[in-house]
Amino acid sequence: MAPLDGDVTDALSDARSRAIVQGFFRCADGQLERDNPSLAARLRQGSLHWMRHAHESILLLRAPS
Repeated sequence: MAPLDGDVTDALSDARSRAIVQGFFRCADGQLERDNPSLAARLRQGSLHWMRHAHESILLLRAPS
């Protein structure tokens, strides 16, 4: 996973955010590969954009009517 080192007072750049998220996806897909290869393959394609839309979809599904 992408290390979280560096000055914690620095702004989180787009590139750094992307590296952290992709590192998480790589770690998770390694854990899933044996049990659920198709989900692992989807995680390898993950991005910040994908996460944002997935989060919004979940919030809309849980929103009271």
